[in-house]
Amino acid sequence: MWFRHQTACIFRSVKPDAVLAFAIPAACMAVLAEAFFRTEYADADATAACEFDASSNLIKPHHVRELETKGIVVIENAVTATTLRGARSNIRDFQKEGSIWTNTRVGGFAPSGNDPDVRQDLIAWVRSSNVSDDEASTRSHHVETQGSLLIVQDKNNRQENSPLGKDLLYSIQILRGIPFALEQCGYSASKNHRVPRQCQLAMYPGNGSASYERHLDQCDASVYDLGILEWLRLSDYRERAITTILYLNEPNRPESHGGALRCWVARDIDTKRDNKNRNEKDDFRPPFDVKPTGGTMVIFQSGKVDHKVLPSTEERFALTNWVASS
Repeated sequence: MWFRHQTACIFRSVKPDAVLAFAIPAACMAVLAEAFFRTEYADADATAACEFDASSNLIKPHHVRELETKGIVVIENAVTATTLRGARSNIRDFQKEGSIWTNTRVGGFAPSGNDPDVRQDLIAWVRSSNVSDDEASTRSHHVETQGSLLIVQDKNNRQENSPLGKDLLYSIQILRGIPFALEQCGYSASKNHRVPRQCQLAMYPGNGSASYERHLDQCDASVYDLGILEWLRLSDYRERAITTILYLNEPNRPESHGGALRCWVARDIDTKRDNKNRNEKDDFRPPFDVKPTGGTMVIFQSGKVDHKVLPSTEERFALTNWVASS
């Protein structure tokens, strides 16, 4: 009885203001901590761990010089028509499985989470696991003999996993092997590269309207411009150094199907850009388009090339990996 009386007295003596004074800062700290620790690069690999013979055979010294001096290089026929056909078959198998989420309307692909006025594609995260069975068990990942997962993540962070086929896995491996191949050929524009294990597989429905507005893959806005929460959440974007894209469409895709990647390269790629005060007319060279032909690989400096995806009248598939640099 005495204990109950004392407890009641304690609770009566605690003022709501005091509770709020403690709860609000604690909640703010929790939000900031979540933003600080959320990253795609937590288990990223060193470039040497991603070495892949096909990547090393593909990249030549002249590709590296072009990337350094022009900011972008386009390589056609990076993978064979057979591999492309197999990769699309792997994607179709995944699409047929559908999704357990009601907000996903096209196979297993999910909305990107970006502002729909800016971006209308659907995405899945394609992960090259490269982990041991014990590590995979610890992470609750289902690891197939091919060693990869296709992970779709919705806005509530629910995940659905499916094993990948060999040709889609090959496409991931050749893309992730590019940073090592660049370094072997003397690439010097960025250092200490880290390669995320997951790539983004984007699908643009062929509805003639799905697109992605002009943007830059790297963010160097200050904490003053963004506010501390958004600045912390965009830490991965600040570290992006190299963007690598592999198109998985038909190798004879007609230009009339659209979906080109329109690129604006900074006039002086050797100078650090002031993205806050950039002038889209004066600071960039005239734009040019890269056709999303199957097998074409695009490599560019993430902080030097503005780009947008034009509307497509046929489905358009692109696999992208963003390489970080310290």
